[in-house]
Amino acid sequence: RHDPLASEILQQEATQGLSTKQRVKERDVKRRQQEMDEQKINNALPSDLTKRVLRDAKLQMAEEDVIDFDDASSMASAAMNVLEEGEEDFMADEDGFIFGDSGMTAEEMEAMQKFMPNSSTPAPQARTLADIILEKIKEAEAKAEGTNDEETPGQLSAKVMDVYKAIGAWMKKYSSGPLPKAFKIIPSLTNWEEVLYLTNPVEWSACGMRAATKLFASNLNDKMAQRFYNLVLLPAVREDIAKYRRLNFNLYEALKKAMFKPAAWMKGILLPLAAENCTLQEAMIFGSILAKVRVPVQHSAAA
Repeated sequence: RHDPLASEILQQEATQGLSTKQRVKERDVKRRQQEMDEQKINNALPSDLTKRVLRDAKLQMAEEDVIDFDDASSMASAAMNVLEEGEEDFMADEDGFIFGDSGMTAEEMEAMQKFMPNSSTPAPQARTLADIILEKIKEAEAKAEGTNDEETPGQLSAKVMDVYKAIGAWMKKYSSGPLPKAFKIIPSLTNWEEVLYLTNPVEWSACGMRAATKLFASNLNDKMAQRFYNLVLLPAVREDIAKYRRLNFNLYEALKKAMFKPAAWMKGILLPLAAENCTLQEAMIFGSILAKVRVPVQHSAAA
């Protein structure tokens, strides 16, 4: 249960503008932090070593002007004592490296000398990331040259030919749905015409021609799309008109989808059709497509 609303309002008005947190001075915080650090060091290290570590740390901080000490002369004398004590325990070699003389035998000194760099022998250069990348690139180029020497360019394997012949038989009965992945990659191949004719486009269904036109129109450039329109789409459309005296709806939609590349449509369909003996029915069908689909002014004017 909570207090009544009136009590809460009175309590808020009474405490409004007053700070509920206790103020802590920054000096007290630093002092407590220093005490905690000293306590941690005392718990982790022996007493004599702790004193020496604290003395060296304070000396270093004084030299860096981090903390101002009151008794600078005593700190300087302590530092001199530390240096005088250390001079007797350490010795330097010809290269300037310092070795401790705390019970090391000649064999140990010789073993340590093997791991130290020698001025007479140059140090090995470290491999950079650029060196590794260049090496990988050279390996890939050598591997590619080897594969090109072994295989005959433009030659398809028997397995690939069987796959695309099976796709051609499937496209003959295609009505709807997604296309096979092997068929979708045909526009990205360098020898796409050779692979496409393995599927026998003459026997494709009207639905298959519509799906294939949409795929090739969106993935090929103007010149390649012009070849697809002229060699595959236009013969299929003219054959269907001559056979049934009308055009299949899916082929009609394929011609509309092909207008996605207007330059290829004009050069691959309209101009070849006008150059040959175009019938009146063909002219009516293609003219209706031009009337329904928006054509850019530049392409229509040039055609």
